Amino acid sequence: MVFGRRGTKRRLEADQSEQTQQNPIEVDVEDQQNPIEINKINKTTKNRYLYIPKSLNSLKKWRCNHCQKTHTSSYTKIHHYFFGAPAGQKSDIARCTTMLTNRSKLERIKAMVEEAESNGGSQSLTKSTMANSNVRKSGTQRNVIAESFRTVERRQLDVLVVQALCANGIPFNVLRNPDFINMMVGLSRGSTDYKPPSFDRARTTLVDEVYREVDNKLANVKSTWGTALCLSLGRRVAANINNSDFWDDVDNVIKITKPMYMMIRFADGEGHKMGEVYENMDCMIGEIKDLMSDNKHLLDWEKMEEILVSWWEKVNIPLHCLGFALNPQYYDANYLKTAAPGGHPRRAPNADCEVVNGVLKAFDKIGEDENEKTVLRQQLSAFQAKEGIFGSREVMVDAVIMNPISWWSTYGSETPELAEIAGRVLAQPINSSSAERVWTTYSYIHNTKRNRLNGARADKLVFIHSNIRLISRLTATYKEGPSKKWDINPESDYLEDSIIRLEELRCV
Repeated sequence: MVFGRRGTKRRLEADQSEQTQQNPIEVDVEDQQNPIEINKINKTTKNRYLYIPKSLNSLKKWRCNHCQKTHTSSYTKIHHYFFGAPAGQKSDIARCTTMLTNRSKLERIKAMVEEAESNGGSQSLTKSTMANSNVRKSGTQRNVIAESFRTVERRQLDVLVVQALCANGIPFNVLRNPDFINMMVGLSRGSTDYKPPSFDRARTTLVDEVYREVDNKLANVKSTWGTALCLSLGRRVAANINNSDFWDDVDNVIKITKPMYMMIRFADGEGHKMGEVYENMDCMIGEIKDLMSDNKHLLDWEKMEEILVSWWEKVNIPLHCLGFALNPQYYDANYLKTAAPGGHPRRAPNADCEVVNGVLKAFDKIGEDENEKTVLRQQLSAFQAKEGIFGSREVMVDAVIMNPISWWSTYGSETPELAEIAGRVLAQPINSSSAERVWTTYSYIHNTKRNRLNGARADKLVFIHSNIRLISRLTATYKEGPSKKWDINPESDYLEDSIIRLEELRCV
């Protein structure tokens, strides 16, 4: 029957399908609810969606399916209700309490609305507060670099990028920074005659504009500060501070990290310490083992040792082994009798297989030919076996009390080639650059080299620098992909893997 119930049913389904296509925000797959979750109140029908009115000024009565509160407002106020008013504006409608307390749901819904607006699925959406505060993406945008530049030209661009990084001392880690990637993509899609802003414009008006944009992005976060969730978290923080277990953990952290601090301080000290760095590193690992074996973190020692050894293997070079092997202090009989940290007996450098292999690699690089390498190995053997002058009582006593460089200069006459190498190796400086990072954001922004910045300008730069990183941590690209934890350690490649592994272990 054409005009029967089946025909009526088909017409209703067609009407509903057409209405659903008008609404760019579809059902959320996770909880099978509309992202904005609004019920249109009507006496005759219960529609799951509030379809966007043709006029933004028209008022509709609607109910939020999250907090179950009823309101009468325009579509713009609905955006204010869920996402807050734009920066610098006030709204006469209160925020949804459920969105304020459930940030993950808020971010998910916000992302879906932004996607719908960027696709141009509705005229109302393109005029909403979300669209006005974000740059819309064009569905027809193409990767200009991939399509317009040939392979050789792209390689030239890569060279220019790396050259600019090296010329300005910018860490290569910036290539993982999503903001840097967005800048490069924007340049590729922009005008071909684009020129960078002037120095004065960048440090004044553009900084202010970026400051306002970052502050606008933080509006959703700030709006949750006065909610019950934040207040409860504050009470939890206060309770933890007043808890003795918290301070026990703080004490354990200080004790366990003290050997690391002392090692970094040793490396930053003045003087020639190439002959001591290998032994001090072994002692540091042993001291940490002793400390962890006497508290509740005993079971974590294996993971800690794996991280420390992995880091040491990355920074250790054959020169460290050679400096250790050429230091006469570590062959003293009384020194070898003392117990080493960690419960291991001390061993002379020539009794450590890793040190011997490092010495051989160093000789391979130092020696100009096989004859010189053979001479160096023979003279090292005589030194370690305490043959000739090295076996006299006075020389062995001075090996403990004299500076290693002075000792070789005084008693190295029987092994002149090795003595020359020892003086050059032991005089090499060491530093902790592989373990350093910018500890203070303000000092990174404002220091003696940047003292032309006034306090207000420096505060804005610190605000932008810190909050851009915090906002980035709320995105999915920060947890997975090439930009994963890009800001953990921008100055060092050595410690980054260890820090990531520590965070992953903490999440297990």
